[in-house]
Amino acid sequence: MSFHAPPRAVRVHYLLVSLFLIAAVSACTARQEENTGAKAVQEPSRSTPATTAQVADPMASFASMVGGEWKTTAASGRSMFDTWHWGPGKHSMRVVTDGLAASGNPWRALQVMYWHPGRKEVRMLGLNPYNASVAEGSIKFDGKTADGVFDMYQSGVPPVRRKLNSRWTFDGPDKYQDSLLEAGGAAEYVPLAAWDRVRVAPRAQARPPAGEEASKVSEHLKVFQPFLGHTWNARGEVKADSRDGPGVAFHIETTFEWIPLASAIYARSFALRGNGEPTHVLDTYFYHHTGTDKLRCLALTNLGESGSGVYEGDVTVPDREGVEGSGGAALQLDLKGYVGERALSYIVRIDVEKEGTLHQRVWPLDAVTRDSTPMIDVHHAVSEMSKSILTVFQDRKGNYWFGSDVQGVYRYDGKSLRQFTGEDGLCNDRVRGIQEDKSGNMYFTTADGISKFDGQAFTTLIPVKGNPPDKEWRLDPDDLWFPAGQDAGVVYRYDGTILHCLEFPKTKLGDEHFARFPRSQFPNMRFNPYDVYSILKDSKGTLWFGTGTGRGALGVCRYDGKSFTWISSDELGFGDVALCVRSTAEDKDGKFWFSNTLNRFDVLPNDPASQVNSSVSIRKEKGVGRSDDRFAYFMSSAKDEIGDLWMATYGAGVWRYDGKNMTHYPVLEGGQPVTLYSIYKDNHGVLWLGTHESGAYRLSGKAFEKFKP
Repeated sequence: MSFHAPPRAVRVHYLLVSLFLIAAVSACTARQEENTGAKAVQEPSRSTPATTAQVADPMASFASMVGGEWKTTAASGRSMFDTWHWGPGKHSMRVVTDGLAASGNPWRALQVMYWHPGRKEVRMLGLNPYNASVAEGSIKFDGKTADGVFDMYQSGVPPVRRKLNSRWTFDGPDKYQDSLLEAGGAAEYVPLAAWDRVRVAPRAQARPPAGEEASKVSEHLKVFQPFLGHTWNARGEVKADSRDGPGVAFHIETTFEWIPLASAIYARSFALRGNGEPTHVLDTYFYHHTGTDKLRCLALTNLGESGSGVYEGDVTVPDREGVEGSGGAALQLDLKGYVGERALSYIVRIDVEKEGTLHQRVWPLDAVTRDSTPMIDVHHAVSEMSKSILTVFQDRKGNYWFGSDVQGVYRYDGKSLRQFTGEDGLCNDRVRGIQEDKSGNMYFTTADGISKFDGQAFTTLIPVKGNPPDKEWRLDPDDLWFPAGQDAGVVYRYDGTILHCLEFPKTKLGDEHFARFPRSQFPNMRFNPYDVYSILKDSKGTLWFGTGTGRGALGVCRYDGKSFTWISSDELGFGDVALCVRSTAEDKDGKFWFSNTLNRFDVLPNDPASQVNSSVSIRKEKGVGRSDDRFAYFMSSAKDEIGDLWMATYGAGVWRYDGKNMTHYPVLEGGQPVTLYSIYKDNHGVLWLGTHESGAYRLSGKAFEKFKP
């Protein structure tokens, strides 16, 4: 694709609108210029003045970075993983890095790379948790080598400013070395660190890879709390000038996401066409700038073939005391930016109203008072159901329950939708699992424990630890089992009266982990090798518990009411990849699959007269391998009415295994893969999907379609 600076006249069908309507304002301004013959005055910048020369697509070389993940290995042997995503259009990319830091603590960093039409260079913004680091600079990349120069600001009194240089050297398309250098006293760069990066098949990424503390929105960004966990919809008309005709109608949808550890708010905006088809038009990043001690905003727009726009500025929180109708939160964005070679400046005001809407107004910078008529005045309302629906369940009465990431749980009876949150008694609004007992009571696994709902009220179940802690291990067909959460190292069994907190019998691998990472030296490590991520009761009533994977990890535990049998991560075939067993599946042949398709396992009874501690032996068989370059690990699984096994992956859709062949079912939104969390078969045999950011889907014919209550 060739990149050209957008013309002054941006055609109406490229009028792409976002939450802040920057793209819409830009387009209307361009159309006004065409009608009046006026030329936009370019805003002075600290960079070299822009020229009118056409340039080749500056982001084309970055396209090679998309696909799979980049495993990053430091000199210490510690590994992390980079995942590259296109932003709106093909003029920006975001890179998410996650893994464990050298301390053993979870790590997530964010980089944004984008073409700046005003500066005529590829810019970079980096956010990472090490000393609240913020990096800003530019990078040149030709597909073989890269050279980036940036300033890094880190916390301190005063804040520390470092001049750094990043250099990439490729050895083929799937391997490169990243060297980091720092400016020395003689203005020369000296080596600071180096990493080897190799492209690998994508893992199923935990969201987020952090403990409870990291999942809390930082104080600097608390003002965004009312924005999170909702899908905001707005319809209206934007008109830059009363002489400019009737204006252009828009329908937009925006979500806000807190990125833990990187400490940023990421907003995605889509313009919806008449048929509801979304077009990704804007990415917006909010973050605290360590160097200036101010909230900052970076907004990147997509104008289709007409190019892109970049807006940057400070974010302030106006005083709203005494304002009628105030919901207690407000933001003002003072934005300067470029669409092509046009320099544009706007003031954007967003107020959270008491009735749960966002009231947004936009003024050109020359509108010196807020009493002047805004060029945009619109309200954004919350959609009926969260876009982050992680899990789906149908109860015996036929009601559907949808567990969300941050908005509690929804009940749908076929006619109306009812939401339940912490205000109704749910112990936390992050719902990870849903179950029902034989009496029809509902149970919700949340980030803060287990909530029981009897149809009238919620009760939080209090775990009770036995003495000794493994005393209450037993199998009863009516008991319910729950994972206890991160760093708990236990599992819960509920017998209808008591929520028993059970410890696993100690293992050699578990002891080795605690010897290697003693809590006295790693008090902030949020990982326990006995943490449970999935539970399956198989066709014979035996329980399977999925734990972590990677070097020295425990893998899977089988409990038959008498003995425990472990299958280590090495035996499962994960190697050194630090994931977890998020799903155990039993196929129509009675064989077991543990979150990957490389191997399956058979359970064979041991001779009771033998001296083996376990009542069974586990035999590994070859699975189906990789169905393509992406798929091997699955997040969740379900068995349909005829016994076929369905496996939901993180970003590679759904796969069906009929005992011989694999069939792929892509799940896309706006042409992009949907990140899946769960798959579930309801009482009628219909398959449902829970997703991170795209709502719920259900199988209709030969494709999964988005569910709209």
